[in-house]
Amino acid sequence: SVNRDGVNLLSNVEYVGEVIMDPQFKLTPEAQVWLIEACEKVSSPDNFAFIAPNNDGTAGSVRCPLNDFQTWVEGQSQPWPVPLDQLEGKSGLMAQWLEEKQVVGGVEKTRQEVYEGLIMFDGLDGTVVGIVIEAESRLVANAVQTQDVLSDEYDRFEAFIEEL
Repeated sequence: SVNRDGVNLLSNVEYVGEVIMDPQFKLTPEAQVWLIEACEKVSSPDNFAFIAPNNDGTAGSVRCPLNDFQTWVEGQSQPWPVPLDQLEGKSGLMAQWLEEKQVVGGVEKTRQEVYEGLIMFDGLDGTVVGIVIEAESRLVANAVQTQDVLSDEYDRFEAFIEEL
């Protein structure tokens, strides 16, 4: 989670809060389902009208590593959600998935490179210790916005984060 005390992105875009790592966190099947549902909420125009839209009207600029992982797991004819004992470790399904390569913007990269910073591990045993859902605002950076527009969007964003 993130301690957002003192966060005001209207006055300081660099300070988004302090990450609070839960030492008891496990990417259990229940956590996998919750994260997929959170990704769906973030990507839904009904629930999050702040995401920069794609040309087809769908939510753009949302990166949810577990969506891609779920698709891969199901393509491997493995159960979803993945039991913890099959997920983690240096030979677990997560490690296998991250080692595979895909082409992004014409460049071949491992998923580890594609999702750098969005999936955090304990380097000793390959345990997943954190997952980030990344979403880009539809407000254009360095553009002139009225105070009313910024305040309204910011308040809606904060309410959404609190609900999530």
